[in-house]
Amino acid sequence: MGIFDFGKKKDKLDKDDWKWLKQFHSDVLTAQQITNQAISFRNLKQYDKAISLLKKAINEYHDPQAKSVLGNTLAMKGDIDAAEAHFKKMLSDCIKKDDYFLVEIYANLGSLYHNYRKDDNTALKYYQLALDVPKPKEDNATYDLMVANVYRDLCVIHFHIENIHLAKQYAFKRLQTVKDCPTAARVYGCCLFFKVTQEGINIDKNERDTDLESIVKYLQIAITEDPDNFDIVAYITSAIASAFFYMSQIAFYQNNPTLINSIKQSEKEYIQRLEKCSKQSESAKIFLKSYQDNVNSFLAGRYHEDAETWYKKGNALSELGKYQEAIVCYDKAIEINPIYDAAWYSKGAVLVRLGKDQEAIVCFDKALEIDPRYDTWYSKGAVLSKLGKYQEAVYCFDKALALNPRYAKAWNDKGVSLLDLGRPQEAIACYDKAIEINPREYKAWFYKGYVEDILNKTQAAITSYKQFLES
Repeated sequence: MGIFDFGKKKDKLDKDDWKWLKQFHSDVLTAQQITNQAISFRNLKQYDKAISLLKKAINEYHDPQAKSVLGNTLAMKGDIDAAEAHFKKMLSDCIKKDDYFLVEIYANLGSLYHNYRKDDNTALKYYQLALDVPKPKEDNATYDLMVANVYRDLCVIHFHIENIHLAKQYAFKRLQTVKDCPTAARVYGCCLFFKVTQEGINIDKNERDTDLESIVKYLQIAITEDPDNFDIVAYITSAIASAFFYMSQIAFYQNNPTLINSIKQSEKEYIQRLEKCSKQSESAKIFLKSYQDNVNSFLAGRYHEDAETWYKKGNALSELGKYQEAIVCYDKAIEINPIYDAAWYSKGAVLVRLGKDQEAIVCFDKALEIDPRYDTWYSKGAVLSKLGKYQEAVYCFDKALALNPRYAKAWNDKGVSLLDLGRPQEAIACYDKAIEINPREYKAWFYKGYVEDILNKTQAAITSYKQFLES
């Protein structure tokens, strides 16, 4: 008949019915207010006040939510036996009524045994009883959510006892109902990450790309769960950074430079987050080192020769002026580690010294695909300016300055290119910026004096040339 029984069927409600309905609605609101107030006290760890209010909501207003909250509050207070007795009393009352709210009560008992009694075997038995409760004949959103909550708790327990298969299974079921559940997302993402790291990854065959994308997707949801818990955030962050690292390796072998750049930028963002966490938590320091060790181990396993040794040998030969021999070493480093941006950059710098400017630009472009550093943009701009491609050079200098606005050399060389483009006033502005950053930037003083002389600003030119001689 609905929430109240009018006895015989009525065509319309009379005054007494309306009066009763209004009172019922008022009681529901009052009960909710009392229970919410109790939850606030509980969160402040003022358990006795919370318990007193919850008993009032139960005894005076028969609030069903207050019953569950009371049991959980007793447990949080440390009165585990009282909490268990309370839930079992609720259980006996519901069994008599064959009520689907049995799902929640069994789940509460499961949670009690997992969180407080540390007895996962008994906890799993209660959760299984929750899943065994018959589903209502009609669709019921409340029942569906209760079952979804059971899936959430089960995925956590199974992950805790390292039953990865079932943890992943229950996490996936939870996410089918509550797509943005951070707890289930954390477990599901971690299970996938565990699978990838345990079974390994074959970069050449582009395997596990989908798994890696899923790891990132779900763990990015999970990281919102408890942002102040640096230990959990650090673990999740290290897993995401690792996933991005593996994805960058796959992208390289897919010959997708744009994707490599995007992925490496994302990886760098999460490494920075991990470094930030490591300043707040000792565990985070361990996760950071673990991430670094895993990356180095992967590279060492894949690139069995030492690319860094070849790179350093190339640098030493370059300093001795043995440029051709240096290039051989850089090529060896690149052969071992194709995404070694420093080796690509240094090879380009040596090619410039050999007058092979076009080949140098190819190397700088390769380095920029891997890691768009400001000094690489500057070096490419300098070569383009040398080749008379002044507009392209200005573009590169602007890229360098966007990454490092206080790079005086880039301001100076941008000014030189602007002068060659016939834009002397803009050139002077660039020289002034270079001088502001580094008053001893003698080239800027020289070029500024030169432009001022062209513009017939003789006195200003004399001052600039004097500063050039004194710099």
